[in-house]
Amino acid sequence: MNYIQKLAALFSLVGIIGCQSNDKNAAPQTAAPPPILEYSVLALTPRSTTLFSDYPATIQGQQNIEIRPKIDGYIDAIYVDEGAVVSKGQTLFRISAPNMSRRFVLHKQI
Repeated sequence: MNYIQKLAALFSLVGIIGCQSNDKNAAPQTAAPPPILEYSVLALTPRSTTLFSDYPATIQGQQNIEIRPKIDGYIDAIYVDEGAVVSKGQTLFRISAPNMSRRFVLHKQI
């Protein structure tokens, strides 16, 4: 016999031996069923309710713009909320610019 036939015969023999059942390991047929447990019951009544559903989403405006300062400084106050409608010339931020303040004072003195 060649190697493959010997290997197939070995696996067949192991399968036959493994599938045989022993009466020693078998569960007894006369075992009593588990007792029936009592549970409390709640009576449901139909009523109307409002259901809410949350869905993840991203909202973008029709026109997205970037705002960049013309001078260096720090933002002291913000005068508009994010997403608010603004018009041309409207004050959006108050910027603290120490360099510009010094230049303004020096230019005023001249």
